[in-house]
Amino acid sequence: MQAAWLLGALVVPQLLGFSHGARGAEREWEGGWGGAQEEEREREALMLKHLQEALGLPARRGDQNPEGNSEGRGAWATEENGQGEEGEEEPTPTPGVSPSPSPTPEDAITYILGRLAGLDAGLHQVHVRLHALDTRVAELTRGLRQLREVAGDTRDAVQALQEAQSRAEREHGRLEG
Repeated sequence: MQAAWLLGALVVPQLLGFSHGARGAEREWEGGWGGAQEEEREREALMLKHLQEALGLPARRGDQNPEGNSEGRGAWATEENGQGEEGEEEPTPTPGVSPSPSPTPEDAITYILGRLAGLDAGLHQVHVRLHALDTRVAELTRGLRQLREVAGDTRDAVQALQEAQSRAEREHGRLEG
């Protein structure tokens, strides 16, 4: 049970990408740290898009129009001059709206390889910690074996003292009687 908890505590954060190991290994794999923030934003956007597709959710972001808004207005666009929809037929686009590029096969491969690099880093961390635990268990086993040997020697010494005491009492009783 403890081993399962330890494995879960070490691997789940890696799978979710919460630790620096997954992202650091990902950047290292791609060949350097230049433009890492931009790459990270792109990667997060791509992961969000893949997650939304996998869950069957509509693609919503601050830079995209919600699906239900057919006029092309942003989610926060307001009616201008109080005219409302009757007075204005022309849609007013929100500044900064740009369609997201469709993922290329290289993006999918890069994403998969990045996740594999993160999993590899997590697995390496588990391996290192398992080795440390194995070393501690070996030391504890060695110490336990030594304690058992000392306890056996002590038991033998106590038994020898009890035999000597009973002989001394018999000798004392023989001398007095």
